[in-house]
Amino acid sequence: MEYTVSVSKNKRLIIIFSVVCGLTLLIILSSAVFAVSSVRAYCVNVKDDDPMLAELDKQVLACHDIRFGSSIFMLNEKKTIQNLNKKLAASDPPVTNIEVRAIERAFPNRVIIHYIKFEPYFYVAEGGQAYFYAFGGATLMRVLDLADAGAASLMAGAVQIAVEGKISGTAVGSSAFSTSIEHERQSAEAVLAALEKLCSPADLADYFDYIDLSREGYIFAKTNRGVVLEFSSFDNLYEQFRLGVSMYKDFRESGKTEDRVRSGTGTIIVSNTVAGVITAVYTPENRYG
Repeated sequence: MEYTVSVSKNKRLIIIFSVVCGLTLLIILSSAVFAVSSVRAYCVNVKDDDPMLAELDKQVLACHDIRFGSSIFMLNEKKTIQNLNKKLAASDPPVTNIEVRAIERAFPNRVIIHYIKFEPYFYVAEGGQAYFYAFGGATLMRVLDLADAGAASLMAGAVQIAVEGKISGTAVGSSAFSTSIEHERQSAEAVLAALEKLCSPADLADYFDYIDLSREGYIFAKTNRGVVLEFSSFDNLYEQFRLGVSMYKDFRESGKTEDRVRSGTGTIIVSNTVAGVITAVYTPENRYG
């Protein structure tokens, strides 16, 4: 009988304790101290003094649905990230160069949206999809359907790399762009190392329309004016590209040769001799076609 009474008392204590804990938790969750009062955006890969940072932050903050005054404890990070990225993609025009990666609760009442800015260096179109690679290390940063409205805006700011082999490492975050064809892998490694040393993604897109790695023994880089740079040696490729781009810029800016460039014809043949002398010669012949 005494045992039964003891068990009954313990049950009552447990119930009382649970109610008290529940009420305490409810008070904490509903407390104004933990009510969201500030939401800000933070770009993890753009410097604080970048003039575009304020506009990037504005785009992110315009799409969040975090309620001010709601408890910070009730925030669903995963759902918030998904909603933010959906709204960014559905914006008019679509915002495809931003992706939200994390939501931080900065206690007691602040929320920080962590995002990255994509800076597409080049892309490869294969099987109805566009694979976008980042500047520095050729890391795959995004895969979009070619029919996707957002793909067009990203492609406009990047250079197309033409290959015939199947792309390897198609998971987002994979590093070192490569294909299933050996000579394309070698060409890609040499070309990307040279171009990343030569210019920024913006400059690259200003110079070139696309770069063809599919022809064994040759690299063809078609400029956005139509003239093609031809390379047949991978030695000192950075110096070769530098000389070829320098000649192209002279063509583009010179009144004497501007008509050639505007016509969209001709080839700048860049050679690296056995003696290590690099030369560049213009011919009106379309050697790429």
